[in-house]
Amino acid sequence: MVSIGTGAAVINEISKVAVTQYGIAAAFGLVEFIIICTLSNISGWHVKPAVTIALAVKNYFPYMQVMPYIISQAKRGLLASYLLKQLFAACLFLGGTLPSGTATQSFLLEVLLKKAFHKKILAAVIIGGIVFLEAFYAGPVSEHPRILSVF
Repeated sequence: MVSIGTGAAVINEISKVAVTQYGIAAAFGLVEFIIICTLSNISGWHVKPAVTIALAVKNYFPYMQVMPYIISQAKRGLLASYLLKQLFAACLFLGGTLPSGTATQSFLLEVLLKKAFHKKILAAVIIGGIVFLEAFYAGPVSEHPRILSVF
């Protein structure tokens, strides 16, 4: 996920905003989707340490497997970051995000977004994501961006 999502942010920085914020968001979302679809039978659907810990706290994941998962997740993230640093050494921020508002605004937005997922809005996000992908991918070709939609 780091190599694709953060890589899109790095390329956006180097190319002077050729990827755009929408492209970066799509890269992160799509890679998460692909990871979940392809690896969920192996590792479940959690690819981030915070999710692993949350699942263990709720007794959906064995505590004995938490540390090996977190170590594996951290190794993959560090390896991807190292690869990006080697490929794009001239990049100043290396895909890092710096808040344009205050730290309080950033924190509250993160909390609100996390609460939204916690409150079972996930189905709406999935449907919205499908519609976004249809419009993004098929919109330029079809006369109506939602022509492929089943909703």
